[in-house]
Amino acid sequence: MIVAMSHLALSPDQFRFVKAAPRSMEAQKKRSLSFNQLHVPSVGASLYWHPKTGEIANIGVPSDQQRRGVATQMWNEAHRIAGETRGVRPPRHSPDRTAAGDAWARSLGGRLPRRSSWMNDDD
Repeated sequence: MIVAMSHLALSPDQFRFVKAAPRSMEAQKKRSLSFNQLHVPSVGASLYWHPKTGEIANIGVPSDQQRRGVATQMWNEAHRIAGETRGVRPPRHSPDRTAAGDAWARSLGGRLPRRSSWMNDDD
């Protein structure tokens, strides 16, 4: 996959990865879930994805940093980390995408799950 270079080039040192913690019996009873997390503290951006399915739970980039390639760099870095870290699945797109999230996912190319019909296009 070829991805266009970002307007904001982040170095690998700027990313902070937190692997999802194993679920305890208590967490399983409460149905709480720990997600894999990738943060860019200098930008205030983050990506959370399900440890078993890889489905993106949330991706956030501050409005003043959007359209600078930050989300794409997080996507690429998360895929790199998953390839190098045992037990970490790479993120994949969720059917629950906002209009902005759908546009971003489409910009990456590849197959996307059908977007959930209940998502509001006015987001």
